[in-house]
Amino acid sequence: MAISKRRYASGREVFRVRIFRHGRCVESAEFELLRDAKKFQADRLNRLGRSDWIEPKRGRVSLGEVATEWLASRRGLAPRTQDTESRLYRRWVAPYFASRQVATITSAEINRWLGELASHGVAPSTVRRTLAVMRGILSHAVSDRRIPVSPAVGVRAPRGGARREGKALTGEQLVRLLRAVPPEFEVPVAALALTGLRFSEWSALTVDDVIPTPHGYALKIHRAMTQSGGGGRRLTGSTKGHRIRAVPVPPAVLGFVLERVDAAGQGSPLFPTPTGLHWTNTNFRARCRWTSSVKAAGLEGLR
Repeated sequence: MAISKRRYASGREVFRVRIFRHGRCVESAEFELLRDAKKFQADRLNRLGRSDWIEPKRGRVSLGEVATEWLASRRGLAPRTQDTESRLYRRWVAPYFASRQVATITSAEINRWLGELASHGVAPSTVRRTLAVMRGILSHAVSDRRIPVSPAVGVRAPRGGARREGKALTGEQLVRLLRAVPPEFEVPVAALALTGLRFSEWSALTVDDVIPTPHGYALKIHRAMTQSGGGGRRLTGSTKGHRIRAVPVPPAVLGFVLERVDAAGQGSPLFPTPTGLHWTNTNFRARCRWTSSVKAAGLEGLR
């Protein structure tokens, strides 16, 4: 460390402090008063002696650069998770913080940002998931020794409403629903209702997933197919719980399933679209006129 006096052409004099580590200047500052320069020097001497000291210039990188690194590190996750995190970052985090130096972001700013999202009508669940993305990025900055501690630590996510409880149909309600949907959707809707599969698991099924068992036939559930948040692009990954399980084929759809296995080629969708592809949630709801169908069946709000 060194303090030197410096005179500018204008006649202004300052005391310049230079902080060295391993023979290299890692930080410098100028002060009008010698006592302020000495105070700064003493503070930096104390920090250099600590094991958690971080070189100041490492924190001058933008949050956008750190976010790019963090998103790249998430490639081992399910495609849907990667897509969701990337979309939340681009939509809600980047406009506020992408150009900011990561070391300058404060907890108070994050709290204000969350308040702005809420005031703009962003759903509490989306705000919580967006905060989780921000926490992930800042934790990555800590791990990369760009900041000593994440400013998102201690920031509380907003509370949301109660989780909507799932609704099981009675036999009579299912009959009404099957009568309300277009005829070509009776089997797909019956399969969804009677197996209890998530739509993403159901849409990912292929004829190869139909397996014989001592008690009949079952569906091997080991993948999920979703669509990207930006459109209908299909994303295939593991199931939500990363578990493989077998679900019995309901007798009501067994005939269709076995006919499909006999007629379709290896790897073909078990419940195909008219063009032979896997369904996406958006396409399925539109083609079977889901909203109007459940309304006609007296089941408004059914997912």
